Amino acid sequence: MTDTKHLKKLVAFLIMKRSFLNLAMVAMLLMVSATALASPPPPVPFDYSALYNECTYITLASMSKANGIDISQDKPGYGAVNHWRIGNKRADSVNPGTSAIAMIGLLYGYNRLVLSGESTPELDSRAKTSLRSFFWNWIANTENQIIDGNGYVGFPYNNPIAMEYDTNGDIKRKGTTANAGTTSEIMMAMSHYIEHSPNNDGADYQSQMYDLALKMAQYVDHGNNLSSWTSDRSYAVAAFRAFAKWADAMGDVENASYYRNKADVIANWLKLARDSGTTSTNWINYFNYLDGNGKGVYDNENADQTGFAPYEFNALDAVDSFAQQVGESWDHGMYKGTMYMTEQSGHYAGGVHQTTEHYSRVYPGPSFQLADAEWKMGRIEEARWHYNAAMTPIGSTTGLGCRVADDEYDADGFVGGFVDWVDVTTGERPTNYWERFVDTSAYMIIATEQLFFNNEVDWSLAKDNLVSKADKIFDWAEDNFPQFFPPPGASTQFFDPWLYRYYPTTNIYAGVNNSREVWVLGDVFGGLVYISMVDELLDIISSPQ
Repeated sequence: MTDTKHLKKLVAFLIMKRSFLNLAMVAMLLMVSATALASPPPPVPFDYSALYNECTYITLASMSKANGIDISQDKPGYGAVNHWRIGNKRADSVNPGTSAIAMIGLLYGYNRLVLSGESTPELDSRAKTSLRSFFWNWIANTENQIIDGNGYVGFPYNNPIAMEYDTNGDIKRKGTTANAGTTSEIMMAMSHYIEHSPNNDGADYQSQMYDLALKMAQYVDHGNNLSSWTSDRSYAVAAFRAFAKWADAMGDVENASYYRNKADVIANWLKLARDSGTTSTNWINYFNYLDGNGKGVYDNENADQTGFAPYEFNALDAVDSFAQQVGESWDHGMYKGTMYMTEQSGHYAGGVHQTTEHYSRVYPGPSFQLADAEWKMGRIEEARWHYNAAMTPIGSTTGLGCRVADDEYDADGFVGGFVDWVDVTTGERPTNYWERFVDTSAYMIIATEQLFFNNEVDWSLAKDNLVSKADKIFDWAEDNFPQFFPPPGASTQFFDPWLYRYYPTTNIYAGVNNSREVWVLGDVFGGLVYISMVDELLDIISSPQ
């Protein structure tokens, strides 16, 4: 029998932390220590090229040194993120909300590539510069903001173009009215930068940008700035919850409590927009907005992806019974008994219709968005259905065939991005292949992070994702068992399907896999040893002794 004394110390500590720890688990731990388990069969390797291409494509939309655009960093256009790849040395079509979504996607995609050892020096430079210039320069430049009489700060909405810059980085066109939904999207992005910045400046950003973020929260909350649109309210819930976490970190207890409570209030308002199938629509969904009498309305009788936004953006619990009905409606239901919102069969099966207004078209963006929402609902196979349909490249005989994965099919000579739609009756796609929206790339990255790495992207940051949870476990192990896991602060690495840290002085690995299991590997343990499920161990760690 192999030596179990060190593992017994760990088990004893767990029992001390929680006296009612399941004895069967203890017995299993000791048994496993005596008989080293065989490693699980290696999974099919993930193809990182698509993830790399989409991260690169997002950086191509940055009006910054990332693209060799040499303008003063004081110019309002420096750091702007265009709707699509910049081909004329200027950001000529900027929707700040789209930009924010793109930057969140880049944060997750680039960090995944780094964690997996799949980035390159070129992408390192492009991604870090794009992110730094957007968050530090563009957002903070007062010329890009709309400041009201109270000093509250908002950002304009796309109508039809929110902002446009000349080649010197000066504003050529700018919307005159701020929008609470757009401002909320930027607030979400700012909070994610604090958590996931690859520039090692998250703490500085947290302290230096807090006052601006508070003014943005005050703008969203003020008067009637926040509309009753389901999408805007979903953004606001996520933004306020993320901001409350930020306020907590700053010691601003009053605002943390206020905006956390406000998020809960708005979340309850969202529930009033439920279409329970009692209307003429005959399916389960969320209305686009509520009218002045509190009645749910579909804009011009057209349903769109607003219907699952509360679950996609973590505004409401995605595992409740109503969420399941919404997912089923989008997968196999018929709006007004006549229109499937997902293609059921044939060439484009799994593709999602963005809106009933242009019903003949299916879109990769909403397909990825529904995949995100359904992953959170626990509808994994349905999520894969939409994801796989949207991922097929141009020229494919199945799926949407909108991904630009080859120079042969790209009018501007750049790989990456998704052509916006395909007509299911004619196979027609937009003539301008260069109009490939950066938020679609971001939605692809988000869906990939969840479907392939089982790492939830919580837009509200109210819940820790798998990477954060793994780091908490590793940090705890280093603090409490330095004889096994020295020194503290080892870097977390990724090798599919493992997040792990390696401790060379003891030749020990601590790992968390995509199945959310915690394992250790080392001669002192007798080989590979299962410890616990992630959430169970975190519950034990956090409980009082």
